[in-house]
Amino acid sequence: MDNQTSLPNKESGTEIQTNEQDTIFKDGEFSLEGYDKSIKHARLALFAVAGLQLLFGTIIGVMQVGDTAIYTVVISVIVAAIFIGLGLWTKSKPYTAIVTGLIVFISLHLMQGIYDSSTIKNGIIMKIVVIVYLVKSINDAKEAQEMKKNFDNR
Repeated sequence: MDNQTSLPNKESGTEIQTNEQDTIFKDGEFSLEGYDKSIKHARLALFAVAGLQLLFGTIIGVMQVGDTAIYTVVISVIVAAIFIGLGLWTKSKPYTAIVTGLIVFISLHLMQGIYDSSTIKNGIIMKIVVIVYLVKSINDAKEAQEMKKNFDNR
């Protein structure tokens, strides 16, 4: 049984013979244990934002009349879909997804606060919890994403 495989050498164009034993991990064994809890909390925060946005956006839209109601519901669905996508993206690119989610979350609330300053205090505890979970997970997500990239490029 031959455990050697050929990998292309980018510099010389020739093939390099490597053993499958060149790493302590097998393809199915690589784990982000230790980083996963922090990333999972961030993922759940992104999903929670999506759910709350959909719920409250729909409620507010139903309470309105005319075209404003439709626009409110459509915008809420779009924003919820963005956060669902970001939550799913944390599985493959946790750092990028979490940083993007944090930027989008803060930007949306800043724009809403500029439009109507009374909304800043609405749901302040939830806003703080989401920001804390996302900020706390950034370093772990960056390290996990780099480890995964290095493992995939071995």
